[in-house]
Amino acid sequence: MATKAAELLVRWRDAALDAARLGPVLDVACGDGRNGLYLAVSGATVHLVDVSGLAREGLERGVWPANVRFSQLDLETDPPPAFEPGSYGVVLVFRYLHRPLMEGLKACLAPGGLFVMETYLEGQEVFGKPRNPAHLLRRGELGAWFRGWEILESFEGELDDPPRFMGRMACRKPGSASLVASG
Repeated sequence: MATKAAELLVRWRDAALDAARLGPVLDVACGDGRNGLYLAVSGATVHLVDVSGLAREGLERGVWPANVRFSQLDLETDPPPAFEPGSYGVVLVFRYLHRPLMEGLKACLAPGGLFVMETYLEGQEVFGKPRNPAHLLRRGELGAWFRGWEILESFEGELDDPPRFMGRMACRKPGSASLVASG
């Protein structure tokens, strides 16, 4: 892996691996694939999706485990791409926000599945990119999207090293699966 996995995912690794028994992990806007690959090396089946081919390069070099596949896909089409409802055990979204995609991502998660998201929050403009409000979470937005879900971890605020405003959520879709709490 080029860089290490996000701290939020590291904290919820055991829960994510447990939820991955419900279906594969979907790593949305995966970039180099670091977060999905973090779970893949522990045995999870992972589907990496991104508009860029950066993650494909690792696949072509043969450095990925066999339980990983990659789809080069524009996630910002109108209408947004649809993923099979209830087909994924885990959905990962890091440093990406496209609001029209959110309902489809929630729907593709199996009951009891884990949704893990961390992206830039309004206020980030003071530190640099992104500055476009379309790419910045509004305060309370994650909580509103996941109302009725089991919230395992939630945060909105300023972080250091590097300085940035972020919103985070690890939550479980209502359903029958049990997850191991690791946070």
